[in-house]
Amino acid sequence: MSENTGTQRKIGFPSSKIISETQGFQRQRILNIRILLTGIGAIVISAFLITTNINRETLTPEEVDREIVAQQELRADFSFQTEDVKATREAKNQARTKVPPHYRVAQEKVQEQIQSLRHRISQIQEIRTRILDNYFQQKKSPDLFDVSQAFSYAQNEFDKFYPSFQWSQDIESEKLVVWVLADIEAEIQNRMNALSNQLNPIIPNSGMPTTTNSSFPLFNAMQKIAEENLSYVLNEGVISNKEQQTAGLKVIVVRGNPQSDQKTSEEIELRTIPDVKRAIEEKLKPRIQEEVRKLTKQNVSSFDWVKIYEAILYTISDLVVETLQYDPVTTEIVRERTAETINPVMKEIAAGEIIQERGKRWTLESRSDAKTYLKLLEQSQGKTPRWIFSFVAHLIIASLAFVSLYRAICLWEHKGEPSVETIWYLALLLVIGILILGRGMLYFDATGFAVPVTIVGVLFAILVQMRLSAFLSFITCILLSVLFRYDWRLLVFDLAMTMGAVFSIYRVRKRRDITSASLNGIIVGFLALLAITLTTDTLISETTVRRLFLLGINGSLCILLVPGILPFLERLFGIVTDFQLLEYSDLNNAILKKLAVQAPATYSHSLILGQLAESAADAIEANGLLARVCAYYHDIGKMNRSEYFYENQNGNNIHDTISPRNSVRIILSHVTEGIKLAQEYRLPKPIIEAIAQHHGTFRIGYFYQLALEQQKFGDVNEQDYRYPGPKPQKPEYAIIMICDASESAVRSLKNPNPERVRQMVDRIVTERANDGQFDECDLTLRQLNIIIEEVSRVLSSLLHLRPSYPSTQIAEEHVSTIIQQKNSRAESEVLSDNPKISGE
Repeated sequence: MSENTGTQRKIGFPSSKIISETQGFQRQRILNIRILLTGIGAIVISAFLITTNINRETLTPEEVDREIVAQQELRADFSFQTEDVKATREAKNQARTKVPPHYRVAQEKVQEQIQSLRHRISQIQEIRTRILDNYFQQKKSPDLFDVSQAFSYAQNEFDKFYPSFQWSQDIESEKLVVWVLADIEAEIQNRMNALSNQLNPIIPNSGMPTTTNSSFPLFNAMQKIAEENLSYVLNEGVISNKEQQTAGLKVIVVRGNPQSDQKTSEEIELRTIPDVKRAIEEKLKPRIQEEVRKLTKQNVSSFDWVKIYEAILYTISDLVVETLQYDPVTTEIVRERTAETINPVMKEIAAGEIIQERGKRWTLESRSDAKTYLKLLEQSQGKTPRWIFSFVAHLIIASLAFVSLYRAICLWEHKGEPSVETIWYLALLLVIGILILGRGMLYFDATGFAVPVTIVGVLFAILVQMRLSAFLSFITCILLSVLFRYDWRLLVFDLAMTMGAVFSIYRVRKRRDITSASLNGIIVGFLALLAITLTTDTLISETTVRRLFLLGINGSLCILLVPGILPFLERLFGIVTDFQLLEYSDLNNAILKKLAVQAPATYSHSLILGQLAESAADAIEANGLLARVCAYYHDIGKMNRSEYFYENQNGNNIHDTISPRNSVRIILSHVTEGIKLAQEYRLPKPIIEAIAQHHGTFRIGYFYQLALEQQKFGDVNEQDYRYPGPKPQKPEYAIIMICDASESAVRSLKNPNPERVRQMVDRIVTERANDGQFDECDLTLRQLNIIIEEVSRVLSSLLHLRPSYPSTQIAEEHVSTIIQQKNSRAESEVLSDNPKISGE
């Protein structure tokens, strides 16, 4: 019989293993399919949410020009640059105002005055010819020619002819007579030579020689000086006295013929341009004086240079008139050309920004923005609706985001709780939820600065883990910025604010920790907002104030919503956080109060064990709170049969009256009963796991040895005397196992001291390690040593133990003999003969 059974076991074991592996593979395959389907659904939903231009009718440029009031809202699907009409107009107006007024020298007036001078000189020349001819006719002989008589005769005769001059002033003949007598000596000499040599005939019908212009060098020189200086002064520009009084005004003076290439322009102050009086005093007189002086130095005439100067000045002074005139046509042309050279002032329309609100009147600015946007939109999409391209692009972006997220979750080193599937579903819910919230807020705030994306990071950090939360926040911020038309400012702001809050979440034990993290996020977000504003805008502007207001809304929503959403997510995904553990650490919990009444010793043991486990867990940087709360509830299964457990007995051991097998069943039942009670009271999953695993699969040694002694037919199976397990899966559960056994064992020691406590704890840990109880909880040898030291220290403190200091060598030898005998017997009793310590 036994051989057949063994054969069946050999044949059946591989078969059951294969079936188990096949079932595990099928479960994993179903899990992968669920994850794949939910991922695809999340990608499609996200792409739909961040594609904001689906089913939107697009305006045409003709409708923009035709409409007075906008019939629909026009919102930019992408950021672009367009002309800022108002700013461009202001820039061009400023450029126009910077162009000085243009004044030009009226060439027609200059020529008119020059012609008047020439006519005046020609009249003088005509009178001069008459006077000299008459004078020479009276002198029949050359010997009778007298220069002094000619001077007086010419001055007397000049007074007879000057009334025929058309001058604007009364003629002073004494100043003009120089013109008549300019070359009198040369003229007399020429006529004397002519008469004596008879080279030239006498004047027709008079018997006297005729005078010619080439014989008048002084006259011609005076005429040249008069014309050149008058032309110079007039062409330099003479302005009216009223215009000259405009102080500080700069003008551009254009000289020369406007139709030729020889014209020049000069920018000068208007007050520096002379009027008629200043032109004569400052320009005309000095030039004439200088040239007349040069002329007299050449011995052209014996006249005093002052008389020549006065004659020329008197002749042309009244011909100096205003020649500089304001040229409005040229000024306007130059200003328009200058304005045309100004490049349009560009502004950026952000993605999601409203170009024209529905029901509002079109303005010149909005029409220009709309036409530019529609033109770019037409160029980019062609005949295919743009939302199709956007949706496909967003599908790609969402796919990359969620695939990266899934890979990050799979690569994250976690210990099975929460599971990859749970983390995946939680991440999808948070991302989709914030995108839905952002899509709704898009209709009220086109910037996105009010969307509380920090909620995602803070919740995920509390429920799962901080570093993985940082990656999820990064993915969420990218998708949210895509929703708000790829706004890089929003991406930087959200990343800064979210990371500032997430990295502040390390261990959350109080609600103020959430508030503190949110405030840290607000501070970091403010700094990022300040940097963005300094880069793209001015500090004192309406946009800056609006962004600060939205920052306050964002932070406030995070502070208010996280505590409200957290309990719901805890229950939905079965994730136990420190908040929930703190609730169950309340000793007024119903099941703990019941334990205190029905099993007071077990209750006291649980409280001490909680303090001990928390201290040991903190020492190895495990979750001390989890260890303490689980320790409070680990023995609640003893309530129904508390008298069967050693700490609740009053000296009479019930197990002495029943068989070892029944004793073991009762002891083992406190685990199963505890699980049932925990499920009945809906205790969190970690507490239920701690109840099931706090003994692992360790053997109840005392009753096993007793059963072996009492067996008759060899029917004692070791597995019947082991706890059902499983073995501890977390370091916190292993710590509860060690502390539970150590606390009971140390209390059973006789004459305990710190050295014996340390040895006892070390022995307990070693036995359980050798039995493989720590194989599934990732405890290292270093951590086990730390746990031994910490448990020994705390137990010594609880028992008020001190090291022994023997007074004499004799006393030490006497006592050591007695203690050595008792210790060997007590330790064997503690570890194998006592049902509380050996198995329970």
